[in-house]
Amino acid sequence: MRILSLDFASHEGHIACIAGDVVRAIKVVGRVNDPELVPLLESVLQEANWAKTDIGMIACNLGPGGFTSVRSGVAFANALGDGLGVPLAGYHGSALMLARGGAAVWHAKLQPDSGAAVDWWIHSTRQDQVFVCGGSWKEPTLVTLAEAVAAILPGTTVAGDLLEAHRAAFLAVGASFPPLAPLHGVLPGFLAPLPSQKELLVPWYGRGI
Repeated sequence: MRILSLDFASHEGHIACIAGDVVRAIKVVGRVNDPELVPLLESVLQEANWAKTDIGMIACNLGPGGFTSVRSGVAFANALGDGLGVPLAGYHGSALMLARGGAAVWHAKLQPDSGAAVDWWIHSTRQDQVFVCGGSWKEPTLVTLAEAVAAILPGTTVAGDLLEAHRAAFLAVGASFPPLAPLHGVLPGFLAPLPSQKELLVPWYGRGI
């Protein structure tokens, strides 16, 4: 299976071409504007020596992230999938982040194994709010920063896209942020088991919209 992977929602987003267990080409990106999407796609396809018709599946980060970034990335994936007639697979940003931290992932559900290096995923969304998955929050949940900080035990390991002030608050109560595995080492095994279908992907904003 040749997979095109799109992530424009993360601070360390990417567009990548994966064939089996090999990343043929990858470009790490930050914020991407709509006019840049097609040239970026063409660039990574050229590096992989692929034509668009070589793509067998498109995988996309559904969120969370900035409203425009999430919307643009998912809309681009949907348009490509429809135009090429290939299935789409969506995943939550927390799943990829935890996979990079050592947690096992099946079918876009978070299933940390006993040896997972990262205990919690946390994502800054507003000055006083974060999305969390960890502790008593078994699914990605919007909570106040104060609630999340109060729930952290000393030694808790965390991964996620965080404001520096939020990162400092978690460090102050004993959390740590271990280094994450590089994208090229994680993407093939992470994407391969994702369920795919020829239906439009739906963005995840985490706020009921």
